[in-house]
Amino acid sequence: MQTLNEKYGLDKKTELEIIGPGKIGIVKCVKRRLLVADAERFVETAARIRAVDPDTQVYLICTDNICSKSVGLLQKNGIDILIAED
Repeated sequence: MQTLNEKYGLDKKTELEIIGPGKIGIVKCVKRRLLVADAERFVETAARIRAVDPDTQVYLICTDNICSKSVGLLQKNGIDILIAED
């Protein structure tokens, strides 16, 4: 059976989680602060997911240590943020 990562052509290290019908989360819970360079990678990942399933809503699941510029970039690209419990 094909994994989510194989379906979307993503690296095995990318952790994806199905949140609901038509909703996929990119999981990135790290202790360090998520910066704009990280957000750019999430935008690229979301684009790959949407290339396969255009109607899929993509979320970033992370801790609350994300810089405001990253939040703006993600929102501009239609990626919602879900804050994970520590």
